[in-house]
Amino acid sequence: MKNKTIIFVMALLVFTPLVMAQELQVKAGVNPDSLFYGSDRFFEKARMFFTFGKENKINYGLKISEERIAEIKEMVNQTNQNALEKVISERNRIKNQIELNSVNVSEQMKIQIKQRLETQSKEMVKLQTKTDSMNLKNIISAEIQKTNSLKTRIRGN
Repeated sequence: MKNKTIIFVMALLVFTPLVMAQELQVKAGVNPDSLFYGSDRFFEKARMFFTFGKENKINYGLKISEERIAEIKEMVNQTNQNALEKVISERNRIKNQIELNSVNVSEQMKIQIKQRLETQSKEMVKLQTKTDSMNLKNIISAEIQKTNSLKTRIRGN
């Protein structure tokens, strides 16, 4: 009985993150059409500055990138192209930081980065198919290509 309990707990620990990683469950922060968007970005940049260690910076950057996707979802739902472009620009800045910090990290960390970027890319594909606006589809398509390109570059580090 004790062995079965241990096996069950171990299986739960192994498979729970895999199931949870399949879809982003992050809520949007302050939207880019808000007056407080700039101050929210300021505090994120400050927290990133005071985050030490490459892997910690990467994890925080991935979290912010996931939050940007939640904001992108809201801007697509509102068909707010200007705000959409603003949040994509912020997400690109974060992805550049992730790429810079991913140099010389462990293979395990690179795998984790690629998995989270893959999940983000899948979320963007869902958004692309959801919108009726051809212009928004083109913007999202370009963002998907940039994310996939980043995954490839990190693989090569």
